[in-house]
Amino acid sequence: MLSKSDYLRYLQCKKCLWLYKHRKDLKPEVSESQQAIFDQGYEVENYARELLPKGVE
Repeated sequence: MLSKSDYLRYLQCKKCLWLYKHRKDLKPEVSESQQAIFDQGYEVENYARELLPKGVE
């Protein structure tokens, strides 16, 4: 199954999606600042789920 992120990656570059799915060893490491952005996104997602428990994932 493709996620929304996978689909957007596919639209950007078909080869990028293939590499992301099949060659994760080639993926660059995540910097501390990127990780902080990801963590903040997860916090927002969890907060939204608390506010809207019957929402669709």
